[in-house]
Amino acid sequence: MTVTKKIVTGVAFPPSLLAETPPISVATLTAYLRDKGMPALGLDLNADFNKYLLDRVEIEQVQGPENTHEFTEPFIKRFFLNHITGNYFTETNFEQWDLQQQCQVAPESLSIWDPPFPYSYCEFLSILRDEPERIAKLVRDPDANIYHAFYHEKVAGKAADLGLMGFSIMGYNQVIPALTLGYLMKQENPDLYICWGGPWVTSFADMLIPRLEACPELGDLIDSLVVREGEEPLLKMAEALSRGERPVGIPGGCKPMSEQSVLDTKPVGRKLLLEMSKPRENMPNTHWRTEDGTYERSGDISWVADMNQLPTPDYSDFDLSLYTTFQEGQGSLVLQGSRSCYYMKCSFCNAITNFAPWSYRERSTENLQKDIDTFLELYPGTVHFDFADAVFPAKRLVELADFFIAKQRPELFWEVDVRFEGNIDKAVLTKMRDSQGTLRFGLETANERLLDLVRKGNRMEVVHRLLQDSRELGYKPFLMTIVGLPTEERNEAEELYQFLSDYHDTVTYQIADFIVERNSPIQLRPDEYGIHIDDDEQESFHHNLHFTRRAGYSDEEAQEVYQDILVRTMQRFKGAHEVDVEQERSRVAPDDSVYRLSLRAGSFALENYWVKHNNLPFEGLVPIGYKVQQQWTDMSDKGTVFEIDPDIALGALAGAGSR
Repeated sequence: MTVTKKIVTGVAFPPSLLAETPPISVATLTAYLRDKGMPALGLDLNADFNKYLLDRVEIEQVQGPENTHEFTEPFIKRFFLNHITGNYFTETNFEQWDLQQQCQVAPESLSIWDPPFPYSYCEFLSILRDEPERIAKLVRDPDANIYHAFYHEKVAGKAADLGLMGFSIMGYNQVIPALTLGYLMKQENPDLYICWGGPWVTSFADMLIPRLEACPELGDLIDSLVVREGEEPLLKMAEALSRGERPVGIPGGCKPMSEQSVLDTKPVGRKLLLEMSKPRENMPNTHWRTEDGTYERSGDISWVADMNQLPTPDYSDFDLSLYTTFQEGQGSLVLQGSRSCYYMKCSFCNAITNFAPWSYRERSTENLQKDIDTFLELYPGTVHFDFADAVFPAKRLVELADFFIAKQRPELFWEVDVRFEGNIDKAVLTKMRDSQGTLRFGLETANERLLDLVRKGNRMEVVHRLLQDSRELGYKPFLMTIVGLPTEERNEAEELYQFLSDYHDTVTYQIADFIVERNSPIQLRPDEYGIHIDDDEQESFHHNLHFTRRAGYSDEEAQEVYQDILVRTMQRFKGAHEVDVEQERSRVAPDDSVYRLSLRAGSFALENYWVKHNNLPFEGLVPIGYKVQQQWTDMSDKGTVFEIDPDIALGALAGAGSR
């Protein structure tokens, strides 16, 4: 059957994340479809939801000097949104849960993995395995689910003319929003075909399918699931629907993702990679729903894109003014120089399973330069280029650095993830410095035993040489580190602090707390790494799998060790001093500005949330009890904000008089 009328394919990035940059997944997929002659519409529903909430936050200054800095009010609003939650119900007994929405202050945490934006409803994933019908109830209940109000006010009508909608699901905090928005789209357009793809789907498709089959109310909302790369699957869906056919994949039934560990595979070579990138007759990489409500598992999940045949990502569908990087004059766009990973050994990482094993491919430097030139021409305000590569090879750094240097545009800067490779020498570092390029190194730990355990491959003599060279050149790379690796002892965690302290004048850094990623070698073979994961937990939808330490410091000590290393490192780097958040909540100084905030969206309301602003630049305070990485970095021009108790705020107002 020939195509009679080309359907329009929507590609959407759902809430709920902080909208910093437009999503490359949507920009890449819509560009691919358009390049193949298929109409497409990109939707960043996450950015739209960010604006929807921010527009409904009411802020009133009730005491203290007026702060006229342009970022103060937006920052306080985001502080407010980042500290509320509407249905995490962390302490809720789900057996008695009746789907009544209660807006409450978010549980405090230091973890960088906590969702930095409200209304993800991610805690409900805990019951998806055993009670999917309750998730279906939440999805349909406008009194319990804020996305009904959001949809009817901001999204309604956009699905009416679509034939296909693809949701790009990056993380667990987008799952319930995507289900809800998909339900509402199907209410508006019953014939709409909906597929899901993205990293979360790749990790959880094997577990999700039985729940969709057991609960038709949820299964009706997802017609297919794309694992790994999605350009060709989405194109085949659009072509089939344009022919009036129901899309079908490649039968055969592949192994579950958990059984496809790269540790048991061998490198494939260039010839096989070319075969893997060829078009298929039907949808590759796709599990699809049949008429009886069951899912047919794909027999081929090996399709990969030829990186040099992909068009430049198309960001033209997005309003760039909605993104925080553009709002603050640091407009950032994401591009890809490669897919998969050339190293493929780190045991804490699930990229080695979620990509087709040993499928590392590069986009030519010439094409990358064309991508950057296109971005600069089409998207005013773009000054930052973030490479979304698992790891960037050292040999390509000089070519890109020379390209940026030749631009002679000092406002441009760029960053890439790299390994501590021996061929990154002083000459390479000089080029990176002169081109304003940031190397993001995966250090993880400074302890040799732990590096060997997680198969990181860093050689500490190379690490020290690179950082000493950087110090001599006045260049500051970025280090990604982890506290809490399996079997870690306190003295080994202390080695990381000492290492960072020694290079405090040379690097910037991030310290993550260790989590077990699904489909990582550690999750698949926990006993080899000195941890235990219960069988029940292995089958859960938790993004952060609970585990028991069988060596090293105890589970009870883990958060204490993480907090200790994190806080002391901040103190060392920023000359910071510790602040007691509970004490700050309980007092208002005469020079503090006090604000009252509220949120009203549909039937949802949170009244009288109080904060104070100290009207001073950020001076390295280390607040204990807040999400340090998300809330207290890069605040030099925004001052410092604290939540305060309502009674204290009202008392201060009574004593000082309100504005």
